[in-house]
Amino acid sequence: MLLSTTGKALSLTSKLLFQKLKMDVNSLIPTSDNSDYDEKKFVGRKILLISITRATVFDAYDSNGLADPYVRVKNNEGKLLFSTPVVSKTLEPKWTETYEISLQDTVDSLTIEILDKDMLVDDFIGKGTFDYYQIRKEPLRYKLEKDILTYKKDGDHDPSASVHVTIIEPCYYNPDI
Repeated sequence: MLLSTTGKALSLTSKLLFQKLKMDVNSLIPTSDNSDYDEKKFVGRKILLISITRATVFDAYDSNGLADPYVRVKNNEGKLLFSTPVVSKTLEPKWTETYEISLQDTVDSLTIEILDKDMLVDDFIGKGTFDYYQIRKEPLRYKLEKDILTYKKDGDHDPSASVHVTIIEPCYYNPDI
């Protein structure tokens, strides 16, 4: 059973997040009583786990009254970190994707973009920004679930979509242990 540092069992979402990764979970989470907590396990690469689980697109983008949405996540420099697969013919896509982002470089914010896949040019549905400082100030192994509203243009007051994101706060992962 996976345990948090408080000794409580992790939620099903957390278990699924960790099962998706190809690494030793024990290198990420100390035991519940911290008796064999070894700081060396947390030296090395700092990672952030991000799961995009669902979205709601508020308007249709295709002639069938639906959309073919997918999500792109970029760092504050505009570098693409990952994209979800396209989910066809829906305004409420669901994903089971978990991504690992290395935080060796400074990440001040993450931009969440949602697009509609089309034959020639994809339609831009909207974008929202997640301030990384919201997590950075919290204790180790902090989990945040948040609906990020996206907007067509900066300054818009009506959101174009909502993207549900689960973020597991940075862990130090040492693959040699």
